[in-house]
Amino acid sequence: MKKIVCLCLLTGVLILTADHVFAELDIPKGKLNITTGVGLREEYNDNIFLTRTNREDDFITTISPSISFKYSIRPIDFSLDYGLNFTFFSQHSDLNDTSIGETQTLQFQNQIRPFNRVFIDISDVYKRVPIDANRKAAFDNIVVDMTDSNVFSISPHVEYPLSKTLSTRFGYRFTNTWYKSEEANDSDSHSAFLSLEKRFSRKFSTSLNYDYMAQRPEISEGYDRHQGSVSATYRINPQFSVNGQVGEAYFIYSNTDDIKTSFWNLGTDYTFKITKATTLGVSYGTSFHDSVTSGVYKSRRLDLHLTTGKELKVALNNYYTVDEYLETDRKDKISGISIDLNKS
Repeated sequence: MKKIVCLCLLTGVLILTADHVFAELDIPKGKLNITTGVGLREEYNDNIFLTRTNREDDFITTISPSISFKYSIRPIDFSLDYGLNFTFFSQHSDLNDTSIGETQTLQFQNQIRPFNRVFIDISDVYKRVPIDANRKAAFDNIVVDMTDSNVFSISPHVEYPLSKTLSTRFGYRFTNTWYKSEEANDSDSHSAFLSLEKRFSRKFSTSLNYDYMAQRPEISEGYDRHQGSVSATYRINPQFSVNGQVGEAYFIYSNTDDIKTSFWNLGTDYTFKITKATTLGVSYGTSFHDSVTSGVYKSRRLDLHLTTGKELKVALNNYYTVDEYLETDRKDKISGISIDLNKS
């Protein structure tokens, strides 16, 4: 406990004294920005092991120092982020994670613009993730065995205006996912996407979206997914906006029954007139993910969040999630409250 208190005090000092931009260097034909930051997160989780009975709750403290490098030279934007996530449990100290080798995250992002309106996005993310080997644990729950992972993605795409109020975006994406653990499910995926956006006014816009993905894992059964949706955004005034999306996803398997499921998302944000640095919002969303070992799951999440502060940002989030696995008879539920304190 003393160790946690000392680290929290140290983190508080770093947050209050951290510079937004550590260094900005003018390089011939380009510019390099070096940014340092540190985050402090406090979370209450009512079921850290996600068990059906005998639930155990706890307060979880996460301290996240980071450094970011950004370099721009036409037609390339390059960024490299390195961070650590030290985790401390108030009542389950044996679960504390303070090893640099097991808490580090490295993220590389690069965008190339070889021609007008043509983009090539390249990213590579290395981090530790939980292994989900038939255990009652959500994908983002850290109270499970961990393994190294690396996700590489490349996506050439085009953004082209058809008229003053109508534009389209289409492209291709390749993703390779690797895990160090032998029980984890490495995979390759190929995706094609297309969207058509219509702006009726400055306040209201809609879009039609289609996404096709061919998922080819090494262990579990592969599938093809067709996903279509309609989305809309309405900005009532500069302080208040509402957005929504509704659609269907169709999973086609070679050896098992196909799966058809619908989804919808809804969110709103309100910025207070008294202080433009304070935003109150609520959102409900549905998304599909591939777990490390248990196939596809449908995640539904409800968030009530409050963000305030300019240089020192404080974010309070009350959330509730339900993860329903499509290939197995399994459903995980979790609720909690998190507080994030960040200055970069």
